[in-house]
Amino acid sequence: MARRRTKRSRAHGSTVEPAHQLNDADRGTISGSATRRKKRAATAGAGRASGAEEPIYSGARGGLENLTKMPLDILLEIFERLRPLDVLHLARTSKALRGLLMHRRTAISVWRAAFSNFPGIPDCPPDLNEPQYANLVFSEHCHSCLKPDATVYWIARVRYCWRCAEERAVPLDDFVLIREHITVQPVMERRLVSMDEMAPDQCFIVGDIAAFTRALNALPSEDEKQAFKQESTKRKKEIEDHAKACEAWARKVQAERIARLPDEVKIIEGLVERYNMGRPLDEPVLSVADVCLLPPFNSIITDAPPDITITEASFSDAMRLLPQLTAEWYDASIARLEESLAHDRAVFASRVSQHYTAPTIDLATSWFQCSACRDGPYHGRDATMHRHEEYIPYRWQPDSVHCSLSTLVDNLPRVPWRGEKLKPVYGLAYLIHMCGMDPNVITAAEMDELDPWVLCRTCEGYEKFEKGAEGEVRVFNWRTAVKHALRIHGPRPNYANPEVWWALDEEKTRCAREKARLQCDDAAAKMYVCMRCRERMQCGVEDAYLKTHARDVHRISAADMKPGDFALMCDSSAPHLDNIMLRWM
Repeated sequence: MARRRTKRSRAHGSTVEPAHQLNDADRGTISGSATRRKKRAATAGAGRASGAEEPIYSGARGGLENLTKMPLDILLEIFERLRPLDVLHLARTSKALRGLLMHRRTAISVWRAAFSNFPGIPDCPPDLNEPQYANLVFSEHCHSCLKPDATVYWIARVRYCWRCAEERAVPLDDFVLIREHITVQPVMERRLVSMDEMAPDQCFIVGDIAAFTRALNALPSEDEKQAFKQESTKRKKEIEDHAKACEAWARKVQAERIARLPDEVKIIEGLVERYNMGRPLDEPVLSVADVCLLPPFNSIITDAPPDITITEASFSDAMRLLPQLTAEWYDASIARLEESLAHDRAVFASRVSQHYTAPTIDLATSWFQCSACRDGPYHGRDATMHRHEEYIPYRWQPDSVHCSLSTLVDNLPRVPWRGEKLKPVYGLAYLIHMCGMDPNVITAAEMDELDPWVLCRTCEGYEKFEKGAEGEVRVFNWRTAVKHALRIHGPRPNYANPEVWWALDEEKTRCAREKARLQCDDAAAKMYVCMRCRERMQCGVEDAYLKTHARDVHRISAADMKPGDFALMCDSSAPHLDNIMLRWM
């Protein structure tokens, strides 16, 4: 009888077994679980009869409760039309279904039919059963710690994350050193390929070494040991041949998936752009690249079987979730930007002896620059609109994710948002402080309303005007001061200190505002906004620029452009006045 596992033991990874080991639960039948279920049902019924109030659950539970009450032949007929990963997931939904689908005599036809629904896959090897083989081929989780995006090692019959592979694999050099202690020859049936490209040595799994050693040492005579080694060498060759077949099949599936990506991405592109054009102008929307990476969309374009045709109807459920997913994406992105602001504000608070409060994205100090392309600055939520035209892989991602993402974005003119590339513009708290405001509380909208003006004291020649000299100096409103500090002095803290800025007095501020008013008109405070992606362009640009954007980003020719493709919006932060000269005397 299988040993019962408690909740405490299930919570730890020590009980998780790799794919090449068969646990007791996979050998069990449905009869034992059904008996326990009847006992629990009888007990619950007795409690209700005695007047106990039945608990009320907040959500629907037991959605598959009635499934096991169907006739067995009908259930098996349904399950045989599924695919191996579907059957594996179904077996993990309830104890009753697990008992049914893990009963070999009852469910063997289901598993074999499921594998036949996935053409081209190599046959299940004799050292694995069908559920183990499905877990190896189709599941993406580590067989040890259950982390996602694990690497499959076909010759070892396991999926490991990089950490578990290092912990559970012994390099060949180490194996040679300990060979005399465990009396094992290098004829192991399974081995891992190297995790390090610089050291292509083969590795053995620690558990295989121990099992091989026990079996070898249990044989009484040298002749039996020699025969055991020869048989092990033969099985090793069979495993290697099967692993090569699996690798070739996996490469073929990956190539077919890559070939289908352009058409699938084009479908999502059309759905998302139509959705964005129907949303209000001031409502945040996601780019096509970011939508493609959302789990409900990404799972369809990356995990769909090769014989399934992807259409717009395939994304109907995902599109219904898009408003909720968009809100969650923006909340997570804003939280990431606010976290990066904490360091700059903490340094300022310690130097000016002011209370440090948690950063918020709407504060006047919340500015960012892209460290990859040096574009910017972007204030607050506008930083979520920055996109690159080239994909830069994450260092921590495995090669499979690199390939998937790079192939995906190769079919798009814009790549997904990269929040880790946006760095805070340091020292802006000093600018706000020199304007007489508290950088911990004042927002950008409040700064726009107050409209303070400053000059940069570090630029050449400004020191002499402080001593009574006359001449013209360049002055900045607070937004153009941010741009000046970033582009001229760089986003480094040593350039942003109390000696950088000089706040203009009331008379000079009035003169600066008057010159700024004469320089800009109403059109300068308006922006063209693309309704398909919400990218902003300065009002007054030539029509050719709008046509270029439509062609390069959205693949729309000038003849197909419509009046509703672009809209006008007012933006008080739009006019950046870079050349306001003021007479200093």
